[in-house]
Amino acid sequence: MTDNLEEEDGLNIGTYVGERNDAGERSGLGFNTYPNGDTYVGMYLNGMRNGKGLYTWKKGGLYEGEYVNHKRNGFGILHYPDGAVYEGLWENNWRNGVGTYTYPNGDVYEGEWQWGRRHGHGIYKVKKDGSIFDGEFRRGRRHGIVKWILPNGYVFVGVFQNDQQLGRGKWVSTASGLAVHGEYARIDKEEGEGEEGPTEEEEQIEEEDLDELIEPEEQRPTKVATVWMPDFGIHHDFDELNTTPSWHLHGAEE
Repeated sequence: MTDNLEEEDGLNIGTYVGERNDAGERSGLGFNTYPNGDTYVGMYLNGMRNGKGLYTWKKGGLYEGEYVNHKRNGFGILHYPDGAVYEGLWENNWRNGVGTYTYPNGDVYEGEWQWGRRHGHGIYKVKKDGSIFDGEFRRGRRHGIVKWILPNGYVFVGVFQNDQQLGRGKWVSTASGLAVHGEYARIDKEEGEGEEGPTEEEEQIEEEDLDELIEPEEQRPTKVATVWMPDFGIHHDFDELNTTPSWHLHGAEE
């Protein structure tokens, strides 16, 4: 997932066919073929791409959307050479604002972006296993309160820090009514490294906050087990209501 598709931004380069203003600048509807083989068809103003247009890269990739002063600004759709597609808002050639990114493997992220990275609230859907992450992202990683919904009916609500569970969390089985509360701890530290304590944000998260994110008060399960949950990026399986959960490695592709 990159924004390194560069467009030719020089003035009056390539072979241009289209409208011009009184000063001879490209203005209005026009078509241009650049020296590197890229093409653009769309609106110009004072010699620059301004308004709606279609830019096609010779090496693969296509952008259809709005321009301001030669840059992707406003709403647009970009088809990347690797098959990924972004549909949403742009600012100065960066994904910025609200948009949907479909990855080459079929995963989908819908939500907020900041300078090319997932940042703010978003929903990440994993095609491979059907799981869904709904929550906060920071600089491309899950960071803050996140709801993790698995296709088998289990829901995790808790705190992620830099893409890993850390601090207070809860698993709930919507089918059996079992809730598992606990604290996530980093166990992958090298010998001699100190454990990273909870952040101020995590300290402020109350049990009631996690409950409300899972379901309304009148629908909450009454059967509860409490465990200490290691941080593996995990999902779990319950054979019976009162059995000990087993933990398995699991992680959504980001």
